[in-house]
Amino acid sequence: MYNQLILDAFEKAKHKLDTDKITHISRELSEFIQGHSNEPYGERTLRDHYNKALDGSEETVHLRTFAADALSVYLGYSDYSEYKNAHSPSIEKYVTEISRLKKRNRVVIICSLIVILGLLLYQVLNKQHWMVWDNDHYVESKFDIKKLNLGLLKIRDDNLIDNFRKIEPTCNYVFFNPDGSPRVWYGKNIKKDYEYFTSFDEHPETKKTLKEITQYIIDNHICK
Repeated sequence: MYNQLILDAFEKAKHKLDTDKITHISRELSEFIQGHSNEPYGERTLRDHYNKALDGSEETVHLRTFAADALSVYLGYSDYSEYKNAHSPSIEKYVTEISRLKKRNRVVIICSLIVILGLLLYQVLNKQHWMVWDNDHYVESKFDIKKLNLGLLKIRDDNLIDNFRKIEPTCNYVFFNPDGSPRVWYGKNIKKDYEYFTSFDEHPETKKTLKEITQYIIDNHICK
């Protein structure tokens, strides 16, 4: 299942960054893993995993637990366990078989991919719950193909619904925990204005990864 997780994560990053450059994609995923888990996971390692999974190698990709959880969160799941449960064993089997046939029969691969996409779509529509961004927080939503195509619909994440909020902090806001860890993350909206949030994730509008608040940002953009 790690093979498919790697492929899914690279595919999402590819569309998010609008690039086919593996170095840029692996850097995006590496930074996300470290931001989510506070554990480093090298870009080179991610590229090696991706090439191995893409080539249909019978050697299974092995990920450390924190990396698998972080990549699952990147894909919209709460952790790797939820990602794994959302992908039935039969789907994994189809993906493995297609990888082995990759160099033998392109027509078979294309037809099999269509079947896989159909099964995955059926699974998503019937088993997943969804949410959308509503002004300053996420709310649960019914499935809407138009919103999905526009990138407005996300797989429901209870942690984001409960803890992710856009805020307008003042100088008196408590930006850091007693141990120095951040309580606020920031990013720019589509108008290039700074916006602030109560938890780590991607910006709801731009889909770019939020950054930890710094004293420089506080002094120059909040308290100036």
